Amino acid sequence: MVIRLPIVCEICGHQTILRIGLGHESVQEHVFACPGCAQDLSIVLDLSKPPNVGVARLSNIKEIVDNQELKSPTILNLHPEFIIPEGDRNRDQVFPWLEQGHALIKKQMNNLERSARLSDADSLLKDETDGRLTVFEAWQLVSRSWSLEIEGKRDLSKLQLAKYNAKGFSGSTSLPEVAFHFLSSALGPVAKELLLPAADCMGEAYDANPIELDRFREYYQTEQIDVATRDVYSVLEEFFRSYADFRQALVYVRFGLPLPSKAAATTENFRITSMYYGNAFEVLADRAVLLAGINNILAGRKYDQFEKMDLKTYLQIDKAGKARAFQSRLEFARLVNEFDNQLRNASHHKRIRINRGSGKIEYQTRQMAEAKKMSYATYLVRCCSITVNLAVIYMLELMLTVDPD
Repeated sequence: MVIRLPIVCEICGHQTILRIGLGHESVQEHVFACPGCAQDLSIVLDLSKPPNVGVARLSNIKEIVDNQELKSPTILNLHPEFIIPEGDRNRDQVFPWLEQGHALIKKQMNNLERSARLSDADSLLKDETDGRLTVFEAWQLVSRSWSLEIEGKRDLSKLQLAKYNAKGFSGSTSLPEVAFHFLSSALGPVAKELLLPAADCMGEAYDANPIELDRFREYYQTEQIDVATRDVYSVLEEFFRSYADFRQALVYVRFGLPLPSKAAATTENFRITSMYYGNAFEVLADRAVLLAGINNILAGRKYDQFEKMDLKTYLQIDKAGKARAFQSRLEFARLVNEFDNQLRNASHHKRIRINRGSGKIEYQTRQMAEAKKMSYATYLVRCCSITVNLAVIYMLELMLTVDPD
């Protein structure tokens, strides 16, 4: 369904007709640049009572009630779940998301929908997150439980976890089970593609040296899993604070779909996403210790003995170098396939900006260096990719440390 909403910018007076495709969340937000003055405008829709659509909030714009007031308005297409080709962004009577939806259906046909449990991690991971809960609704519940657990308020956390009724969930209502199910559901098919080969490596490490893997598990339970739970939560909380932006890119990562030619994001709240890549990179680099330890065991060494250093030294090396310890093992290397230290530096040190006119991201790898460029749509996909990598590693951490029922 598409709604048409004529608006006028309160800053410059430019008129725009918004063509907004409706998504599946109860609240839908779009932040976009005014075609006239390039300043941020925003609209929030209330979709909680379908088929009714309400305008919950406007920022820097007002609706044009009388169409006779329209004078050569700009058409602007917005969709919460798809990125559109740049050439279609300002065209009327086009539905670019339908073609992409057909590609998505073909992908879905190749994936069976089965329950994902931490205690049955070898099962195929289901494609859809939303059953009785949408992705964002599920995260709000999981987030409260996760935060309460971190703060040591486990009784309150359990009360929240008892409300988790996402489609296909049959595990115990413990935080590890619920977090594992939520992440596997939110990630869709890409979770199976990344998680299962890496989990097989962990099984091979146990077969090769069960005593050493048990030592690694004990180390992880006492020294690493609490840190992982805290830091991964922090990144995911930031991700979902910016979900209106990331949501339109996540589908391409979940299903391995290519971006449209000359892709244009339709929600551009760069002010709150600019530092995300750098923050996610930092935590991913720290969580790589799991892959490094398993790789050491597979190489016939103790978990804390690397080819040229010990674990203490490894933990202190530059974050950008953490992945070298297991880069030759394809199953693990795929979990750091989005691990760009130059983009991390620009994001982390605020040397990154968006050109509102072109929708391009410009960033410097170092001071005085020539700026690199990419579309904001590409930046969003890369942020989603590094988030997927981090989430899958955390799922592996749960598999290592939590005793299944």
